[in-house]
Amino acid sequence: MMKKTIAIVALIATAFGTKAQNIEIKTNPFGMAAGAYNITGEFVLPNFGNRTLLASAWFNTEDFQDWFSTNRDGGLSLGYRQYFNPREDKGAFLGLTSRYILNTDSYNNGYYDMDGNWISSGGSTRSDDYLSIGFVGGYKYVYNDKISVEGFLGMGRIAWSEQEDSWDPAEFIGGINFGYRF
Repeated sequence: MMKKTIAIVALIATAFGTKAQNIEIKTNPFGMAAGAYNITGEFVLPNFGNRTLLASAWFNTEDFQDWFSTNRDGGLSLGYRQYFNPREDKGAFLGLTSRYILNTDSYNNGYYDMDGNWISSGGSTRSDDYLSIGFVGGYKYVYNDKISVEGFLGMGRIAWSEQEDSWDPAEFIGGINFGYRF
């Protein structure tokens, strides 16, 4: 399901890019090497060369989830950025972001015996998706008007959670992306 979503986001972004010539497709190759596949499309707003909209989708493999001790299966994100450069979408920026995280929580029922060993009595999974809204700041370097490298950090507030009281009230947002402009 998530792989189809990523493919659809890529197709839509490419379609917009061929028409508008103001799109950038980007991903994080370091995350891909670890098993976190993502794609982001950044669209320059007409008449505002320093303001953009972003749409992203990502998918985490089971190996990635085990390695980083996370239950996040993937997610979708929408965002807005304003660059400090008055005419272009490069350099320092501040932005707003919203993220919908798909999460499957697996847990085992059981007890510890007298020797301290866990005795499992079965387990199950449940969906624990959540929505966060937050801000990001960062810097994007553009080489030759085609290739971009960006880094960003931010915080998001959990606005809604499928399972009540299962998440901290805030989350960290950050990453490094490499992109190509059409």
